[in-house]
Amino acid sequence: MKLALLNLTGGIISGGHKKYLQNMLPRLAASAWVEKILCASPIGMDAGEWLPAIPKVSYAICEPFKPFLHVPDNDLRAVLDAFNPDLLFVPVERYINYKDLPVVVMLQNMAPLAGVKTGSGLKEMLVSAARRHETKIALERAASIIVPTEFVENFLIAGAVSAADKITTVHYGHNPAFPSARRPGSFPFQEKEFIFTAGSMES
Repeated sequence: MKLALLNLTGGIISGGHKKYLQNMLPRLAASAWVEKILCASPIGMDAGEWLPAIPKVSYAICEPFKPFLHVPDNDLRAVLDAFNPDLLFVPVERYINYKDLPVVVMLQNMAPLAGVKTGSGLKEMLVSAARRHETKIALERAASIIVPTEFVENFLIAGAVSAADKITTVHYGHNPAFPSARRPGSFPFQEKEFIFTAGSMES
């Protein structure tokens, strides 16, 4: 199978997405089911610059994702035509139609579906609406959806966002602690109110 992995981001890459690619690309390439992998990304995140050479994997540049446009840009289409993939994998909640090939998407950001807004003001409201629209399209049109937890799977099913038979839960797992990691000598927030977050905070 020839797999086209399309990083359809707005042009940048988060630390989580970068870590995901660093962990998953070598594993996908090691699969006996996979003949070749094309990893396409916008020039702002250019995966080929910071990922090591991996057998079976080639890299390409694509335009940043544009809302309401669900076809490859001209350069990406030419690369896909030459690569001739069997399956498209989009590791974010975005959809692209190329020759009606099956598309697998990964839901990494629950915020649009949970009604989270990016801020206040008309521009932010429009951005939030566009994110929600694109996420719903990706989940509706995808042949298969990967989610990180059973909570997300149940959320999609309960809200009739997606059919249960399209969803597969694949946990992120964890990395071993660095040998240099040490517990803090003291906790500076004793008897004080504080907020701890292991990710981004949006309201």
